[in-house]
Amino acid sequence: MEMKHNFKLIVVSSLMLSLTLAACTSKTQEPTPASSASPQKNNPQATATVNQEKLTLNFFLYGANNATLPAGDTDFVRKAIEEKFNVQLNVQNMISSTDRKSKLTMLFSAGDGPDLALTTGTEAGDFLNQGLVGDISKYLTPDKMPNYFKWLTVDQLKRFQIAGSFVRGPVPVVPTSYPAYFIRKDWLDKLNLKPPTTYQELTDVMRAFTNNDPDGNGKKDTYGYIQAGNGANILAWAPQYKNRGLVGGAFVDKEGNLHDTYSDPLIGAVLDDLRVWIKEGLINPDWYLSNAGNVKEKFEQGKIGMIWVNNAQTEAFESTPGSYANNLQKIIPTAQLIPIHPFPNTANWVENLFTTTFLINKTTIDKSPEKVERITQILDWLSSEEGYLLTHYGVEGKHYTKSGNKITLKPDAIKSDIYDKGNFLTVWNFLTPEYPELLKFELIDPNVTDNDRAAIKTISQWPLAQGFGTSVVPPQGVNLADFRKPLYEAHAKLLFDDKDSTNWPTMREELLTKYKGRQIFEAYVSQMRAAGVKVNDFK
Repeated sequence: MEMKHNFKLIVVSSLMLSLTLAACTSKTQEPTPASSASPQKNNPQATATVNQEKLTLNFFLYGANNATLPAGDTDFVRKAIEEKFNVQLNVQNMISSTDRKSKLTMLFSAGDGPDLALTTGTEAGDFLNQGLVGDISKYLTPDKMPNYFKWLTVDQLKRFQIAGSFVRGPVPVVPTSYPAYFIRKDWLDKLNLKPPTTYQELTDVMRAFTNNDPDGNGKKDTYGYIQAGNGANILAWAPQYKNRGLVGGAFVDKEGNLHDTYSDPLIGAVLDDLRVWIKEGLINPDWYLSNAGNVKEKFEQGKIGMIWVNNAQTEAFESTPGSYANNLQKIIPTAQLIPIHPFPNTANWVENLFTTTFLINKTTIDKSPEKVERITQILDWLSSEEGYLLTHYGVEGKHYTKSGNKITLKPDAIKSDIYDKGNFLTVWNFLTPEYPELLKFELIDPNVTDNDRAAIKTISQWPLAQGFGTSVVPPQGVNLADFRKPLYEAHAKLLFDDKDSTNWPTMREELLTKYKGRQIFEAYVSQMRAAGVKVNDFK
């Protein structure tokens, strides 16, 4: 899928995303009628909710960037939902991690699972197999959720389901979120280096960043690169993957063959390349045990030269409160980040595909269908123009102004009312991506910088690889996690225990056979073909 809009709108979208990370009023400020009027405006089904029995709903959401939900009326989104739909919301939010899944599993197993939960698509299969989530087919329909279906099609919804079930509600995505490596240009300038255009040049730059005192403090205390390993895996944005032509978690090559990046035949070479960086100290030594929050903190201390970001607009813009660049410049005002792609023969990333899903507790569906009805009304309102504006930009007149289709942000109010009070809109806007073009909005952000605009223009020119092209699931009774766990353990053994990756071909074959990896990816190929995606074989 390809984003087709002129550069002006690309920039506008990027600004928008940058301040998605902010949007909240003060405790005494309430949403104005213009910005958050009646639920009837965009959701006819919500007309009678205020006259219905008050319901208590439990949500388990993602805590993007460690966001926190403020108490009381400061959280104007919670207040709006509770008043519009006559509900009391109990919300837990946690950043994506293995701890998050463990806690959610524990809650479900104890019979105290949330009514609505956000998970990865893969995790959804685990909860389905355990009988913890229920069928939502009669609720996710264009009649019941007309606004939601502005963001995806019925066919996309059906293709996202696990075979023989209908439990996953896909969270819509934008065609691309401008992922990229961002490098310290001020360090390049200090050391008289040019932005690298090949992997060898990148390695040379990482050496210079590590050994040549780029911050000028007279100490050898800097590193070229860092990424999160979560004590579990070597994520696919390590530069060594792209050096070997591997991109994203899975992709279709130019010959039409499907590759699972993490079990690819070239993984041995990837690990050998990474071993060189580790031995030379070019990557921060704590990377493998670090999580995303640790990585962000280390980078913003000014001791790391390059970082990968999944979403340039929210993570790397100078104009985005809380971004890598924004926080770094608070400590080092002269710091500057620019995107690079030093892999001329490899795509930058893969096209976006649904990866996050909302699930509804089977107990809630079986015993409290009235709660499911209310939940779907809330979800549809979040997908509406009214819900989108409130959860992405805040309160009209206070955090932005609206003239026709032009949305002009008020950065100072957004920072003080939203970002500084927990950056909580990143929790509430979970159902709609930062994609104003879909609602025909033009976003104007007074704070966007020339560097931000240049970054989006640069990244937009890099090619994307074909991904699955449709939602795929393992065969019935087969669990992808059961394959991934020993696979990641094999990576760690080869990288940290063995002197080289000579044993990878033998290990790969055993993993694909014993843990049904080949069966999984061959099933994916069949599903892709059935959906009309051109693909040959699994390689």
